[in-house]
Amino acid sequence: MRNNLAQAYVRAGRPHAAIEMAQACDLDPQNAGYRRDLGDMLLEAGDRSGAEKQLRLALQRKPSSPETNLSLARLLIKQDRRGEAAQYYRTSLRLKPDQVEARRELGELYSVGGDFAAAAAEFRRAIALDPKNARLRGPW
Repeated sequence: MRNNLAQAYVRAGRPHAAIEMAQACDLDPQNAGYRRDLGDMLLEAGDRSGAEKQLRLALQRKPSSPETNLSLARLLIKQDRRGEAAQYYRTSLRLKPDQVEARRELGELYSVGGDFAAAAAEFRRAIALDPKNARLRGPW
């Protein structure tokens, strides 16, 4: 219930309220989903260091979470740590291959890094998953 309230705060554009509420909660500190949500909220609020700490703690507790691997990949992109981000994107996609946006983001990451063949392959995979997605149109 409290976690739903925190997510509602974020959707309402009040991530700081969500963070204060989430930190005040005495939820199970071993709960990987809670840690991931808190990491996402911290990132939304601009606290990249705090977000990374929470996301890494979540992965220690549940390394098989495609969502947490994806959240960490997105954070690392914002920190311009592309090599690490690519590893977490690949792990997330290995765990859950049907993530269209993750495939698109990994394709963009490859493209920025100059690996156009790998980028095109990811874009093709994303298009195969969602052929009507306008964000995936391009010359691949």
